[in-house]
Amino acid sequence: MKLFLALGLGVALGSGMSAQAAETQQELDPAACHAISDFTLPAIPWVGKFIYKISIAIKDGRPSDVDVSEVRGPDRVSNRTVQRELEDHIRKTYVCDSNALKSVFYLALDYKHSIPGLAERRAAREAASGASTPSAHQQAAASAAIAETAGMAAGTLVPIQAGMVCTAMGKPNLPRVNAVGKLVLSVVAEVVEGKVAFVDAKLKIGSVEPSINKAFIDEVTRTLKTTYVCPGNHVFKQEFQFSLS
Repeated sequence: MKLFLALGLGVALGSGMSAQAAETQQELDPAACHAISDFTLPAIPWVGKFIYKISIAIKDGRPSDVDVSEVRGPDRVSNRTVQRELEDHIRKTYVCDSNALKSVFYLALDYKHSIPGLAERRAAREAASGASTPSAHQQAAASAAIAETAGMAAGTLVPIQAGMVCTAMGKPNLPRVNAVGKLVLSVVAEVVEGKVAFVDAKLKIGSVEPSINKAFIDEVTRTLKTTYVCPGNHVFKQEFQFSLS
């Protein structure tokens, strides 16, 4: 995935700019460095956009020191994962203007709820059984509005709502955690022969404490796999909202 510049700290140099101002621009030039390869987002249990401030010290046209600080990030463990991967990517793949001293800029990472291989697994299973894609999925896949609402990456299989295909849906219990506020989970599940076989749950709103997030993800996953009855083979989506007080 490509990173994109969200905010820049520098301004264009003008012909009447003072030497001191020019030096400041040179030191903080947000465009002084660029990547020669794309950044692959590390896997974290979140969807949404996260923003990081990048500070690169430059020596001989390459990053000599890199600092990645969170502006808007996920939980602390996921955040460390993203920071570590970003720092490694910048050190290995960024090239810089040989005259620049430092580059400071902001990067926005856009996490969508895409599941690699899901559509392929489903197509292979249907081909082996001679089944055709259910009309409900054909209608969903044809709707760009549904795809956008689902937050799915372009070209992925668009899930349908759980209520369209499931005849029994249990309710998850509220995990006993020491927290207040709101937690929202976006779920995509694959049904094979009436039972939920695969669950991918991602946080839209969650805690900075990973153990709290995991408790809710585990409970929702357990509920889907043990209480849902959805005759046939499907891929569905569902959102779970929890209020903690």
